[in-house]
Amino acid sequence: MDLRHGYDVSLKELSESILQMGTLAASAVQRAVSAFETADAELASQVIQGDETIDQLEKSVEHQCLVLLLRQQPVASDLRKVSCAMKMITDIERIGDAAEDIAELSRHMNNQHPIPLMDTIQTMASCVNDMFQQVIEAYVKGDVESARQVIEKDDEADALFCEVRQQVIDTIVKQPQQADAAMNCFMVAKYLERVGDHAVNIGEWVEFSKTGVHKNSKIV
Repeated sequence: MDLRHGYDVSLKELSESILQMGTLAASAVQRAVSAFETADAELASQVIQGDETIDQLEKSVEHQCLVLLLRQQPVASDLRKVSCAMKMITDIERIGDAAEDIAELSRHMNNQHPIPLMDTIQTMASCVNDMFQQVIEAYVKGDVESARQVIEKDDEADALFCEVRQQVIDTIVKQPQQADAAMNCFMVAKYLERVGDHAVNIGEWVEFSKTGVHKNSKIV
């Protein structure tokens, strides 16, 4: 096996690991929102316990990246791809943390049904998870245009967050007995907004991996 072929195999394995980690994090967000909506303590616990797997994958991918950098001496384009992966895994891990935080909130819902604002929360969850999954695929495929679409879609996620915030205010004013549940919904929306921001960060790293140009990340 020549050096270039061996390196291509390693890069493919790296992409597969990123995809695996991203898939787990996306599933965690979906399940956490479901646990919140249904006050499902068992499902919430599964999400919280599953975060350890995401954390372990982060360490594994980081190791893959370091091995590639130290042993293969990559050329510029490959170096950007590996460096991009090292940055991305931090954002993916934090998306897993956001899912864990949402799952924790579900433990404090006290079977309050129906939960106010849930339709908007679900719409927002779908929006940011679509962004996240699209940007992971963009990295794997090296699709800069798809990554840029994710960055642009952040405006939609931000608008949904503003909608939830206004609905929370309206609920507290008109239905004060639902104030606690409404504030929990606001916190879920805040965590989902962060998922969208992390997806944007990843999109900017995907763009960097192909162009060598990177905008400042939205969050750290």
